[in-house]
Amino acid sequence: MKIGFFAGVLVLLTALVAAASLGAFAGGDRSAARTPDGIAVHGDWKIAVKNPDGRLARVHRFHNDFNGAAVVSNLLAHQAATGRYWLTLSNSTGTNNACGTTTQAACFDFEPDDPNAGLSDWFGSLNVTASAGQLVIKSEIEAQRDGAFNHVRMLLSSCGGGATTPNACHPGSYGNFSSRTLPSPITLVQGQQAIVTVTYTFSPA
Repeated sequence: MKIGFFAGVLVLLTALVAAASLGAFAGGDRSAARTPDGIAVHGDWKIAVKNPDGRLARVHRFHNDFNGAAVVSNLLAHQAATGRYWLTLSNSTGTNNACGTTTQAACFDFEPDDPNAGLSDWFGSLNVTASAGQLVIKSEIEAQRDGAFNHVRMLLSSCGGGATTPNACHPGSYGNFSSRTLPSPITLVQGQQAIVTVTYTFSPA
């Protein structure tokens, strides 16, 4: 475990808890009123859809809602150890999904050393970095059929007891971190890639 990385994550999580307690997160509207002395947290999503030949088809950009206060507060209170992130792209109708073996299967992406990575048609490309006050999570999803998604969600696992390394937090311990239901679905055709970049930034209100 790289101490520098997790020290950076701890600083970011501290900012998230402060923002959640102050109600300062700007979900999809950065013009929303904020507490003057608070901290504003922005979740910026960029999803680039690429064709099988690598050509860029289109780019979608939007913001999301932070809903990870319960997970973060347990981490900062030393009641849990930080684990790994998990990204889901799904269709809220429960059908017409672009991944997995059935149309009901959402697109799941995990960090490479997560026990779930590579299981049951799940991806293991999630990459997490912290730099200059930002938390950046990147993912690559390849559509296995024609489909669409209109709900995006980032989860973070945590675990109690003696486990202190992120990959020691086993499946089933994930909690919501941020999410959003989009007003219009993002469509994919078989073989297209969804290149996802999620940037969490923190600034004075």
